[in-house]
Amino acid sequence: MIGCVTVGTNDLQRAVEFYDQLMAVIGATRFLDKDHYVAWSVKPNDPGFSVTKPLNGKTATAGNGVTVSLIMPNPEQVNMFYQK
Repeated sequence: MIGCVTVGTNDLQRAVEFYDQLMAVIGATRFLDKDHYVAWSVKPNDPGFSVTKPLNGKTATAGNGVTVSLIMPNPEQVNMFYQK
């Protein structure tokens, strides 16, 4: 059900250094590495964890930069979920 959990950061380099070490404890490695976003997972099809600079360019806070993604099998289910 959970596809990815993302948290915002104001210091991406420092966060990535911390999470590289933390995620290694559970066998997770980077599967996505962009200039504003890095993500880790244990296996390619498993849920992931990522850190990002907020896309709006503002300071990362408890709510800015945070995302929880849900896996859905098709666009129809996404639309039904959205409409509900």
